[in-house]
Amino acid sequence: MRPYNTAEGISAYLAQGLAGFNHLIYLRREAGYQRHESLNEFCVLGRWFLDTSGNTWKIGSDILMDMILNFPDVVDVRDVGVLQKIIIPDDLGDISLIMVMSMHPDIPRADIICSVCGKGWTIKNCHDVTLSRHGESFPLQEFIGRTLGDVRTAFARRTDAEYFMQVDILIIRNDRFIDLSPKYPNPKNDWEKRMVKNAHGWVSECDGITDAYTIQSGDNGFFYVWKYFHKACFDRKNRVDAEAYFRDIFEEAGFKDSRFAPTELFYPYSALWFNAYTTLGTILVGWSNNPVGLYIDWSSIPASIRNHFLNLFKSEGVTEDPCISARTREKAIEYLKTIRIALKPDTENIEH
Repeated sequence: MRPYNTAEGISAYLAQGLAGFNHLIYLRREAGYQRHESLNEFCVLGRWFLDTSGNTWKIGSDILMDMILNFPDVVDVRDVGVLQKIIIPDDLGDISLIMVMSMHPDIPRADIICSVCGKGWTIKNCHDVTLSRHGESFPLQEFIGRTLGDVRTAFARRTDAEYFMQVDILIIRNDRFIDLSPKYPNPKNDWEKRMVKNAHGWVSECDGITDAYTIQSGDNGFFYVWKYFHKACFDRKNRVDAEAYFRDIFEEAGFKDSRFAPTELFYPYSALWFNAYTTLGTILVGWSNNPVGLYIDWSSIPASIRNHFLNLFKSEGVTEDPCISARTREKAIEYLKTIRIALKPDTENIEH
């Protein structure tokens, strides 16, 4: 009897809440990847697809799925009769659009909390997730004398995010592992001559670092960190972070008492564009993909005042009237300072 491979069994796991859903995903992956079982395919909660190999795929569009009426919690893909009873609005279009999927299901653990509001998820809203992934090095001072296994267990219990070590690449860093001796005893190429054994002090499983390794003074551990956010919380965090970033660069450029307001002028689904209301005029700022960089637009400043701005950046080769793209934070500050002085040439003299 394999309840994780029947509609009735899967429904029973879902009835246990998010923890049951987590366990179902684990059981199916174990069955597919460790025991190589051939599994049936299911659509679960209208938003995830369970395949024959034990993978859980996220169905592409929450907006489209919200429009489908009477979608059962569990649908055996082989049951054509059930699928035919699902009511799909006439204006939904091609149903195949829904099956654009991502192999990572983005389902939080039952004990994980949102990094913004501190609240978790239930089986009802576990699709309301934005996942942020990054790598980070953590000092392990508190674990000195304990094992790497203890470290991994402690990080696995954290509820602010999920923490993973990739044992075959980076695990522990310490200055005592730095080895600047030549990596190649008899180098033939220039790049081989420049290579040393361990310039940065990182060691991994291939260097004999296992869970039995004892943490030493100065050790740092590298983890991949997956942070989960409610979508609205993530948008709010981005707005706050972006405003703080822009406020800092405007202040460093010499603009005082500026006010910032998010705008949807350029990208309707982005809140990372701001109108900066300064005492010298309004400047639009945001991030651009083409060209890549921080975009500064001064079109709101009257043409009679800004008609010479292009000449200010002629040598930069990144200007399209009436805007400029800065590829670094330092360049953005430099450009904004140039604009500020051009708007009020005596400012620099007053400040100095």
